[in-house]
Amino acid sequence: MIAGFKVAIALAVVGAVVGEFVGGRSGLGYYMLVATGNFDTALVFACVVILTVLGVALFYSISLLELALGRWNRAATNSREDAAASRSWSM
Repeated sequence: MIAGFKVAIALAVVGAVVGEFVGGRSGLGYYMLVATGNFDTALVFACVVILTVLGVALFYSISLLELALGRWNRAATNSREDAAASRSWSM
């Protein structure tokens, strides 16, 4: 489920920008369209950088949520890996 959240949060940022392209009167997507029409490449790149940072920050916030919620899973995974490693050394 968390893996789905990670994919969905990145697509949500893209979807919001596309929505602003189509029908927005404000937002980064709208400003990108206006800047493109005015040949203001600096503003377009600034919007792209902001959207990239926003997407990465949201992705890593979901990763932190995964760490907080998945402590029980890591303990079980680590114990299975330790057991498999001890079996491979004993052969």
